[in-house]
Amino acid sequence: QRLAPALIDVFVPRARKVGKTNEVEADALVQYLKKELEDGGALQQRNASIGVLSLLGIEQVRMLRSKLLDVLTDRQLAQHRVVVGDASTLQGDERDVILLSMVCSPGASPAQTGRMYEQRFNVAMSRARDRVVLFRSIN
Repeated sequence: QRLAPALIDVFVPRARKVGKTNEVEADALVQYLKKELEDGGALQQRNASIGVLSLLGIEQVRMLRSKLLDVLTDRQLAQHRVVVGDASTLQGDERDVILLSMVCSPGASPAQTGRMYEQRFNVAMSRARDRVVLFRSIN
């Protein structure tokens, strides 16, 4: 049985991209996943596999990985096959749920157009079997 809804849109107010990272957005994603993987959490109950992806650069990936390692147990990481990376990390692989960090914020959002961004977004979205949770700081 699939998770519903297939897309969850999480707007993160007052988040700002500084350099190539958005720490407030990263914190929101980490807290969401922590809650979902605790006893009784929906993703924990389903034993869902998890992919955490950033659309913009390795810097956000490093921040997300570090924060997740601080709050998730080794058992949670292994049981849910948590992978943290960019779109190419899961090329040819899937997870039940993808948590996607957009990184951009008002005043710091370069146009994400062109073939490269289209491919990144397509790969990120198509790696989810059941659900994508999109974390964004722009309207």
